[in-house]
Amino acid sequence: MRMTGLYTLVVFCIASACALPSAFAGGEGIGLEGIEWRLVEVGGVPIALPADERQPSIVFDPAKKTATGYSGCNSFFAGYERDGAKLKFGPVGSTRRACPDPETALEGVFFSALGNARGWNITDGRLQLTDNGSVLARFTMAKGGDAAVDPESMTYISRRLPSGKVTLSHGEYRMPAAPGSASEIVVRLTRKRVFGVINGGQAGAVILATDFGGSGTFYDLALLSKEGDGWVNTDVTFLGERVMITSVGIEDDHIVVRMITHGPDDPMCCPTLGVERRFAVRGRRLVPVGD
Repeated sequence: MRMTGLYTLVVFCIASACALPSAFAGGEGIGLEGIEWRLVEVGGVPIALPADERQPSIVFDPAKKTATGYSGCNSFFAGYERDGAKLKFGPVGSTRRACPDPETALEGVFFSALGNARGWNITDGRLQLTDNGSVLARFTMAKGGDAAVDPESMTYISRRLPSGKVTLSHGEYRMPAAPGSASEIVVRLTRKRVFGVINGGQAGAVILATDFGGSGTFYDLALLSKEGDGWVNTDVTFLGERVMITSVGIEDDHIVVRMITHGPDDPMCCPTLGVERRFAVRGRRLVPVGD
């Protein structure tokens, strides 16, 4: 477990939902890399193409540190450097197909946005390339870009329930806390999730919250692996009780969870200590790094 500097938050801040420190800004928890992103806006202008027209797009390959895509006119490639929320592209190379003026103009604006980009974020499921806070281009995830994974209907390992597994329906699993009891045990898929490439293969991670009907909620990190034509949950690990998960990401072939947990003097109700936990993927298992 890694402490993230001076991220000891006062209880008032948590209770009033104030802004988290910038190092905890995780957006949607969707990974930048290993996903096809399709251009929907560049230079502040929405991209409107006929339905049969190929959409400009970009894919980031973390193993080769190369971005490839289609500009609206030509296929292109460029090296890139990413450091957290910072992003910078190298020189752009492309094929040399001659295109009508509108496509050529679109390509020019797209390449300019890549050249000027110095940062990235994901907001409302959209990738944004930025320069000093200004949005240069916006992209949406291609349909099927997450390899048709549906985490809200998957079966997950559960080390808390006697059955050893739960199958979610619309992101939830419910069962009576005891025979004849009105109280329920609820396992819920949170919005903190990420999909990308780890060790050259497609992988994902989601956060499950389990509530036994009392005051505590237990949080688990679940590893998703692409196997054959589908996705399966291959491992889970406990993150904490009554903690705050602020982001889940993929960085340098590790799953990275940033969260607010309990400091030495914190009551169970009110965690204030910011930490970062990293997990390597070995085969089908999560392996803590640096704990």
